[in-house]
Amino acid sequence: MTANALKHDPIDPPYFWFGVQDFLRLKGIESDLWHGEIGFVDACLEYVDLLNVPTGEHGLPGVFAYEVAQPFGFFVAKELAEKRELRKKVAELEVARLIAEAEGSIAT
Repeated sequence: MTANALKHDPIDPPYFWFGVQDFLRLKGIESDLWHGEIGFVDACLEYVDLLNVPTGEHGLPGVFAYEVAQPFGFFVAKELAEKRELRKKVAELEVARLIAEAEGSIAT
């Protein structure tokens, strides 16, 4: 993968979902606010495309799903459940933070 290539792997959305599912198992939601769990998951999935971002020269092979996609799914679910909204810029900053953290773990 070239430097700053866009990250797109078909395994990332399922791992994003695993993060959402982890949150649902740990905390749950007020399903009436979301028209049920499916409505909540649908709201979370609006953010999955934010995972298609530049990942630097390493491309994070083998770790993006675990260290970025899954924790990002948990983050999105937590923010939506607790605050009822999530600004796109806040979500983008979280993806960038998770990528930087993952790149740091590769470099060491």
